[in-house]
Amino acid sequence: MENKPVYYSDKFECPHCKVLAQQSWFDSSVAGQIVERMINFSYLDYRENVADYKQKAIEEFITAEKTTIKQYVENAVPSGFSIAACVACKEITMWLSGSLIYPKKISLAQPNSDMNEDIKSLYLEAATIFLDSPKGATALLRLALQKLLKQIGKNGKDINQDIKELVSIINCESTFLSATAERNLLKAFGGG
Repeated sequence: MENKPVYYSDKFECPHCKVLAQQSWFDSSVAGQIVERMINFSYLDYRENVADYKQKAIEEFITAEKTTIKQYVENAVPSGFSIAACVACKEITMWLSGSLIYPKKISLAQPNSDMNEDIKSLYLEAATIFLDSPKGATALLRLALQKLLKQIGKNGKDINQDIKELVSIINCESTFLSATAERNLLKAFGGG
């Protein structure tokens, strides 16, 4: 069973903490309900100190104002906009018309576990902004590659030179492996 984020689901795998967790939802109707409760509680405290004969007028005022304020708040929250808060990590997901808009879905492979954390972070950030800013993502990936080259023992300052050295090492190893394979074939078939 897949636990990917689903609009207005009680629980799903949080894209932030990767935990299957309960979600608290907020949208215009919830905003209206919150305002209504706030008004009820604030005026209840006030009404305790008012004489009985004025209670009816206060109640009518509260009812009229509550409806007006509730409608105002419901209209202030865009139609179709919702937020879900993860109970586990307190991070939010944002939804518009039932589609997840934040955090953006990353459809690229996850970074290799052998990478240093700062390189993984750059890779994930590049993946996140790729659709909105391909040039920005490219710059981040170049920096990640530079750090990765340093991680594997290269200088890390001249990316072109580091790549050139790696290519020459690969070519040498490839030539060595080809020569070794040729000798083994000759031995296997009685030629060496």
